[in-house]
Amino acid sequence: MLFKWLRQALRRTSAATFKTVDKVVDPWGGSGCSYVSLFRKQLDEIAGGLSQTDRPVRTRFNTKLNCVELHIPFGEVIAQVVVHGEMCSPETAIVTPLSLSESAKGLFTKIMPLPVEFRTAT
Repeated sequence: MLFKWLRQALRRTSAATFKTVDKVVDPWGGSGCSYVSLFRKQLDEIAGGLSQTDRPVRTRFNTKLNCVELHIPFGEVIAQVVVHGEMCSPETAIVTPLSLSESAKGLFTKIMPLPVEFRTAT
């Protein structure tokens, strides 16, 4: 009787103690009101084109700067992208290359459905 009670108590405790929920973090969280969020698919495609086997490139939204960053996980930011427009219609993608080659710049102009401007970091 005592063992039966103890076994039931342990089952209840272990079920309550080890019940966890994995938190999924969206790297684009907070981008909903930004024009750049409309081009997530294209920017992810550009990041895939820039990736190498030993150096993957990912995208994330930087809420402080209100831009998308193409970055190496746990490493450097390669480029920052902002989209400007008026009256709910995006017009221009502005890319600030931090460490992009000329061929990578061509990838932006090829994939983005908007005119792309390249500006140096200030």
